[in-house]
Amino acid sequence: MTQLSNVLDRMLEPLQQTMTQDMAERFLSLRMDDTTQRRLDDLAERHREGLLTTDEFKEYETIVQGICLISVLQAKARRPLSQPVA
Repeated sequence: MTQLSNVLDRMLEPLQQTMTQDMAERFLSLRMDDTTQRRLDDLAERHREGLLTTDEFKEYETIVQGICLISVLQAKARRPLSQPVA
């Protein structure tokens, strides 16, 4: 887990305590739209080649942070779904 993931995990712990089955299913269904995915692929390739401008790097970093947030939310959503319904 990255430092950002660890911080988000701690900050979002209260959310997990109150997450309903419906909320969990919605978090697990989150996906990146095609336009953003194509942009991420382009930025990632150019980043590997060392060709990003400062603004493009900030955009790339923002997308990656968004992915991290969604990943932590989805990890937290798996717990309620793995528990039997009372």
